[in-house]
Amino acid sequence: MRNIIMQYCSSVPNAVTEFDEKTHTGTVRVLNSDGKCSGTVQLFMIDSGLAFDTFVFNSGDDVILSADAGKLANLPTERIKISYCIKGRCETTMVDDRQFYISGGEIAINCGKPAKKMRIFSGDFEGFQCVAFLNSKWLEKMRDYNNSESAPEKIYKRIKSRNEPMIITADKKMAEIAKEIISCAEESKFDMISVKVMELMILISNGNTEADGLERKYYTNTQIEIARQTRDIICKDLSVRHSAKELAARFGISETSLKSYFRGYFGVGYHEYQNNVRMGMAANLLENTSLKVLEISLKVGFRSQTKFGICFKKYFGMNPLEYRRRAKLKQ
Repeated sequence: MRNIIMQYCSSVPNAVTEFDEKTHTGTVRVLNSDGKCSGTVQLFMIDSGLAFDTFVFNSGDDVILSADAGKLANLPTERIKISYCIKGRCETTMVDDRQFYISGGEIAINCGKPAKKMRIFSGDFEGFQCVAFLNSKWLEKMRDYNNSESAPEKIYKRIKSRNEPMIITADKKMAEIAKEIISCAEESKFDMISVKVMELMILISNGNTEADGLERKYYTNTQIEIARQTRDIICKDLSVRHSAKELAARFGISETSLKSYFRGYFGVGYHEYQNNVRMGMAANLLENTSLKVLEISLKVGFRSQTKFGICFKKYFGMNPLEYRRRAKLKQ
């Protein structure tokens, strides 16, 4: 078990890896270019046939998590992989260079080749993935729980012919189980993780995934690069406001196209994304600096302190000064 986990850990470059003998858990601390930890991946090997990973990232910048696909090439081909995004948005590139993305509250169901790269947008992401191997000891142990054909086998038969993963929106029950799974992982309750993962798979297998599957519009590399560069421009200096029309003209495309690429890639609209970044920066400045509210409003692109206060209260439910007072009390 230790060798399997550490083989996976060692496949990730620019990372610090360790193994906890007591909990049989591998930990990968991913480092950015400054050597600071941008996020953590924890890996659990539960029995022989169920692998489980948790992801927590919060760095402010995009994070690319890559792996040596060659070290993962010998994994059994008959498997079902469930990727659950709790918070944030990420894009995954498979070893055959196919790409897909999921956002908060979405589940990707895949039985294809392993992933070789994962891009986490804005470095803000929480989620987990579990891989169940068919014809495994774990699956045999869980057959009594299913009382018939196992959920992983049913899912595998349903989607094995697909070229891209099936992506669905988690319902209320699935979201509740996801919270329980994370709680069990934090306490290293392996038996409970095993049971809850099977519960999640049963819900998925009993649902009409063909009807529930989300339609995805995939974009070319050029369109994706336009979306990324647009994000870089509007985030470089928040005191400067860039209209979608202005940036569309810079790229030689229509304003509608730019907004479409941006929403399709980042999952939120152009204006909503800007507002989220501005409010996040404003909150950080209120918490960690002594700048006056007027100075902060100018730094995040508001010429009017009054308008800034209205937007801030709408976003956080309190005015900037109250937010600062509460932050100081917590500190």
